[in-house]
Amino acid sequence: MLYHFVGIGGIGMSALALHLKLKNGDEVYGSNLEENDRTIYLREHGIEVFITHSEDNWKNPDCLIVSTAVNKTNPEVQKALREGVPILKRMELLIQELKKYYSIGISGTDGKSTTTAMIFHLLSKLEEAPTSLLGAIHPDLNHGNYHLGNNRMVVEIDESDGYVKNATVNVAVLTNVRPDHLEHYGGRFENLREAMKLFLSNAEDAICIFRDEEETWELASSISRISLLSFGCNRASTLRLVERKIISKKPYVQEFVVEHGNGRVKGCLRIPGVHNVFNALASCCALVAMGYPPDVISMLEDFLPVKRRFNVLFEDEKRRLIVIEDYAHTPREIAETLQAVKEVYDDKKLISVFQPHRYTRLARENGNFARVLEKSDEVHVLPLFDAYEKEIKGVNEKEIVDHLRGKNVPSHFHEDMWNVVDDLKHVSNSVVLFIGAGDITDVAKEYVRLCRSTT
Repeated sequence: MLYHFVGIGGIGMSALALHLKLKNGDEVYGSNLEENDRTIYLREHGIEVFITHSEDNWKNPDCLIVSTAVNKTNPEVQKALREGVPILKRMELLIQELKKYYSIGISGTDGKSTTTAMIFHLLSKLEEAPTSLLGAIHPDLNHGNYHLGNNRMVVEIDESDGYVKNATVNVAVLTNVRPDHLEHYGGRFENLREAMKLFLSNAEDAICIFRDEEETWELASSISRISLLSFGCNRASTLRLVERKIISKKPYVQEFVVEHGNGRVKGCLRIPGVHNVFNALASCCALVAMGYPPDVISMLEDFLPVKRRFNVLFEDEKRRLIVIEDYAHTPREIAETLQAVKEVYDDKKLISVFQPHRYTRLARENGNFARVLEKSDEVHVLPLFDAYEKEIKGVNEKEIVDHLRGKNVPSHFHEDMWNVVDDLKHVSNSVVLFIGAGDITDVAKEYVRLCRSTT
């Protein structure tokens, strides 16, 4: 088969392209609007990538694969329609691939990438390294977001485009369900919840679900035909968190105790935040569902963070400056990240640099971003990253700044996002936290470059 990927530089698209070529032996090429780390990586591994979309990129493929951001007006899509070439969404093709494997699928609003990487890490420690597709970059995977492994598949199941309801896996892990990406669900949270329930109902062997949130629990509690496991602090959880404490802040170490039946096991993480402990419990739950003992959770002690998840980019002891980057882009994720920063660096000023992601999310969460950012000592807001969405009139990131100023939190809006680099160049005794899922990562890198040049 010859596959043409439109948007091949996307994190999920590039992982699937690598899988088709390296695992299946298919021929793959594609196009992307702009050069990025993934397009460069794909070329290095023998996959041809065109920059910009054009009919000139056409090589008579057997199938066209498109990302969610690609619509029918795309010239390559138009060419496929005229030529009668089948067009599949990325998730449609991934769902087809899942049928070939014993699969563990991880979905949910928050924590998918870290939980997926943790499950892969545990299975690798057990010398059972599976084939894995990740919606992020992690050093454990031999291609960052893809690992060429055995005939098990561990895969992140993205719920953002509505196809999650069609995925069938052996073990389904649901980290949580919160009202995000509702533009693909008719604007209704209930529709998203129903899609997640179908995802769980399709599981063939077991379901692993977060027990602490009643709305999440209700999705699985009525499914009785397969094994149901749960994790959380709730007394009814299969794996119950009963104790957590920070052992060391530098280097960071947190320990926790998990109760299961009449027994207890200890775990240890070198990444901060109680949300990551729940991710660890979710991953352990999946392995218990596969027949492994709960004490495998101790193997996460050397687990490294997923890229752009609480990544410490720079430390300067003389200036007492820490620069951190985090992918958090929903209010709940931001709140958890801020809490983790406060736990580790409670002696420093917290300066948050935030880039809203998607017009639909900012419109839906109006006010919620500002409320969680109030926990910062100072906030800098960058122009919204649209992720190819059309502008929604009246949706304005400046409202976040206005709200924060009303709460006496020093706040600034930067029409030109690069100006924040210069504004913060003399900061000391602070944590500068770059938060967002868009190109704020490039701003963070430039800020680190400036910090290093002035050290």
